[in-house]
Formats: sequence, structure tokens, C-alpha cells
Amino acid sequence: MEQLEQCPCCQSKQITPGDTISDFFLTNESFHLSKCLNCSFEFTNPRPSIKEIGRYYQSENYISHHSTNTSLFHQLYRLIRNYMFGKKMGYIRTYFRKPYNEISLMDYGAASGDFLAYCIAQNIKKTIGIEQDASCRKAAADTHGIPLKSPEELGALPQNSLDVITLWHVLEHIHNVDEVIALFHKLLDENGILAIAVPNINCLDRKIYGSYWAAYDVPRHIYHFNTTTISILMQRLGFTLVGKHALPFDAYYISLHSEWLKKTGSFLAVLRALKNGFLSNRAARKTGEYSSLVYVFKKAK
Repeated sequence: MEQLEQCPCCQSKQITPGDTISDFFLTNESFHLSKCLNCSFEFTNPRPSIKEIGRYYQSENYISHHSTNTSLFHQLYRLIRNYMFGKKMGYIRTYFRKPYNEISLMDYGAASGDFLAYCIAQNIKKTIGIEQDASCRKAAADTHGIPLKSPEELGALPQNSLDVITLWHVLEHIHNVDEVIALFHKLLDENGILAIAVPNINCLDRKIYGSYWAAYDVPRHIYHFNTTTISILMQRLGFTLVGKHALPFDAYYISLHSEWLKKTGSFLAVLRALKNGFLSNRAARKTGEYSSLVYVFKKAK
């Protein structure tokens, strides 16, 4: 385990112990959160090191790594996911007007390549996928014929060569976040955009489920963002927030997983997840605090 002595967001050393959250999903180990007294950022601390973290992903049920599961739930998940690929590209298009056949896009944390396969089907000119996990890279090659690169190859890409970089629920996993974001800054074109989706710790479903909120997902999630803290982090690393967008289906997905963590019976879990997902989204229509948000950044001028 590695102990952080300063805030990963604002780098203040004024940090205090926060809540204790269990890894209900896999190991049942308990992990502590720290909270920054300067910017209020919450982060898992201590956390497994890069060398230690791998074992916390070793589960056949880890949905991010398995897009071939044929259960009814996973089929529904993939239908919604594919619909949301279109919505995400729509968000990107709000800030970026090049035709698809002129766009260079990199998906960082590409998992098994599903989003990249969608992009290729939209005739995006150049697509690059970066993925740490070797089994995911193999799945992308086997399922979609897409060769993904490892993060170690990121530095070999030409500077200012990308129009769009996307991270869909990835930033909260990255240990060396300063180093990675600095590389993104070098790789993006002057007018390029960086689109980042992360869970939102300020959402109502987090308040409903408390320590059982599935999007804590410790220790795989080492950072727990809201709009203020991600903006502070990205501003420190040379980016300006230019917009944010809702991922409303995430409230239902996270609520359902939270019910499962509480071991709620299947039928009742679905009913409660529908209710709490609806309540979370209804509240967010007034506050903007959706369960997950897509943040769009550009290089600071």
C-alpha cells in the first residue's frame, strides 16, 4: 500500500481522514478515504500501488472487461451503452466541428474496444486505443479486429496530433494522473478537446446509498470527483473546463449495483434501483449533480 501525504488535486498537505468504505464487490477489504481541507477532494488513501492494484480487477464479473456476456442484464447494458456512444459523440460535436473523416481520436482506457469500434463505424479518420490490461487488448483484437496500444506507447505518439481524447470512466483509476494528463496536453491539437466521464460524489444516489454506493468501487477507484475538484485538477495541469453533460442512465446502473452490494433480492433490487435512479435524476435536473458527468476540457490559452 502507498500512503499519500498531499492532495492529488490541489497538492495541499492539509488532508484529514474521511470515511471507511469496503470493497463489497470483490475482496471485502476495507479502505479509507482522505479529504483535502483546502479543496475538499476525496481520495482513497492509502491505496494499492500500481504493482498491487492488478489483483483487485481479477473477477469474471468485472463488466468493463467483458463485453461478450450473454445474460439479459448485460444485453440490456450493451443496448444502452451503444445508445450512449451516440450521445457522447454528440456532446463532443458540440465543441468540435470537423467532419468525422477528418478527426483523429484517441480513447484512453479503451477496455475491449467497443467505443473505438463505434467510432470506426462512424468513419472517423484515425482512431487510437490505449489499454493497460492485456486481456482487454486481446478481446479488442479478437472481437473487433482493433489493435490497442499499452500506456507505455503513449509517449511515442506525435505532439499536437490528436483532435479528441476520451476517457470514459477511466480517470478515477489512474495512479500517475499528472504524468498522463501532461502527455494529453502535448498530444492534443491547439483546438482539440479532452472529454472525461467520471462518477460524481455530489449526486443524490451517493447520499442515498452511503458506503454502499457502487461508484466508490474502492480500491479500483482511487479518486472521487465532483465538478469543483476535477476543474481544480485539470486547471493545474493546463486545461480549462468548457462544458459538462449528464449521463442519466448511470444513476440507474449505479443504483442497481448498490442494491446488489446490499444483497437486496433481485426483484426488489430492480424496483429500488429504478426508484432511486429516478429520484437522483429528478434532483439533478435542478442541481446539475447527476450520478456521472462528462466534462469537456480544452487547453488553457
